[in-house]
Amino acid sequence: MLTQYNDEKTMRLEESVVSSRVRLARNVAGYPFPGRMNTEQKTELLERLEALSQEDGFRQNAGDLTWIDLSTADKRAKSLLLEKHLISPHLFALPKFRAVMTGLNERISVMINEEDHLRIQGFSGGYDLEGAYIIAKNVDQAFEKVLEYAFDAKKGYLTSCPTNLGTGLRASVMLFLPALAKDKQLAEESERLSCAGYTLRGFYGEGTKSQGAVFQLSNQVTLGVSEEEILAQLENTAAELVQTDWRLMADWSPAERFVRENQIWKSFGLARYAKGLTLEEAVAITRDLRLARRMQLDMPLIRDIKGFNNIVYRMQPAHLSIDAAVDRTERLKRRAILIRETLLADE
Repeated sequence: MLTQYNDEKTMRLEESVVSSRVRLARNVAGYPFPGRMNTEQKTELLERLEALSQEDGFRQNAGDLTWIDLSTADKRAKSLLLEKHLISPHLFALPKFRAVMTGLNERISVMINEEDHLRIQGFSGGYDLEGAYIIAKNVDQAFEKVLEYAFDAKKGYLTSCPTNLGTGLRASVMLFLPALAKDKQLAEESERLSCAGYTLRGFYGEGTKSQGAVFQLSNQVTLGVSEEEILAQLENTAAELVQTDWRLMADWSPAERFVRENQIWKSFGLARYAKGLTLEEAVAITRDLRLARRMQLDMPLIRDIKGFNNIVYRMQPAHLSIDAAVDRTERLKRRAILIRETLLADE
């Protein structure tokens, strides 16, 4: 279904894509969009969907999904969901009359009463848009068997935001772009992508900043193109952006390369010996050590890129406090150990 690349392009994508996500926006026929629903309607839809999530027939098709009422969940639990990207910053900030369903080892998330009644998200680690799509589509089809979606023959799936009309599909990849992150060309690339129907955003999406040179690339156009075309076009665009980043790195002057390598070795020293690390320090270390892999520096780093992909999320505050409410000092210690044990190989 998706474009096949030669070995070099595939390798570069696998080294650069942190995670893949496909989100489907859906609304239930007979209800106003969430922004126009009254309290009674929100409560009714929540109760209806919660009951549905427990039905054997639905669970057989959608899988074993866990229902989490965000209005009653504690702050730490919501923070963890946010760090894992299972809920949006919007849902985190305004949890009343909202919920999320998760399953498949947190590779599926269904946000309830966000901008739309259902925001079905499929996740896959690294470079795997097709895998994320299959996960989301399976749950989407399970809902469609028991719910009537708001749908128009010409406009497609009806959504709260007109930009989601049509397929309602937003695909995204989290990209590691260390050369572009510190280059004046980033603004030019962002503008070019916008004109072509794509957005380049920060770590948590709209209105957020990059974290450790990681950016979120997603499509804007959902009407007039098929789901398969959206995925293939996004993959092509991601490949082009990654190629640009690698080309910029290859063009570094000896002086600039020295500056980068010097910073990388400083970060390696912190990773090896620091007793505690702030989130900001850990993000910088992860960025630099991942860049060291790309530059093929002689440094004892793990070979599997999955460790670098996963630690982007695991170093966040709520992840480090998951077993108990720990103080700041303990989080600093845990983060330093996590960096050391996850990214560094035995010499």
